[in-house]
Amino acid sequence: MLPLYPQYSSTTTAAIYDAACFAALGKDRRSGSSAKRFVPELRLAGAFFDHPGYIRAMQTHLTALLQRLPQPPDHFLLSFHGIPQRYADGGDPYPEQCRETARLLAEAMGWTPEQWDIAYQSRFGPETWLGPSTAEQLQRLVDRGVKRPLVFTPGFVTDCLETLYELGIEAKEEFIARCGGTVGDDGFTVAPCLNDQPDWLDVLAEVVRTQTKGWIDD
Repeated sequence: MLPLYPQYSSTTTAAIYDAACFAALGKDRRSGSSAKRFVPELRLAGAFFDHPGYIRAMQTHLTALLQRLPQPPDHFLLSFHGIPQRYADGGDPYPEQCRETARLLAEAMGWTPEQWDIAYQSRFGPETWLGPSTAEQLQRLVDRGVKRPLVFTPGFVTDCLETLYELGIEAKEEFIARCGGTVGDDGFTVAPCLNDQPDWLDVLAEVVRTQTKGWIDD
């Protein structure tokens, strides 16, 4: 079982473990089928937030994107999916793993501390969430005079509504509005996720081979 969440959280990775492995297989076992099915031996692949291949795949992906842009970004914002603060307070390792992914990626890209920031998106509801939020960070960038930010989501390996709409449309429109119309549509870039990049798929295959050692011959 390999959930495609680079950073572990009880709200995501653990929920997949529960639903896909234990609940589904347990239900199957209780079904009373003539095959008398049983729960097989399971191996749960851990988080890959600091996997060298994952960092390298993101570096290659972003480097190629930067070469295609008409102008270089004047700041980089790494936006992760947020979780309520109470999970982190209870020991969830998610924020630490997000920070480590961001640090490793910035180091691989050669960014100085002044060139990048981290943020958390998708906040909703009344309780306190991890911060700063992506919206708050974008406002700070506007206040600092940033005109061409590049936003990337190292917590997502595949584009979805949160990357395509929440960032690519909503955040972009808000950023341009906050800048008072002094930047155009090409001033705000959302980098695509890795999606089906071949080197990223090679990393997944490597993770699977590593996790299945002892089950199959090399």
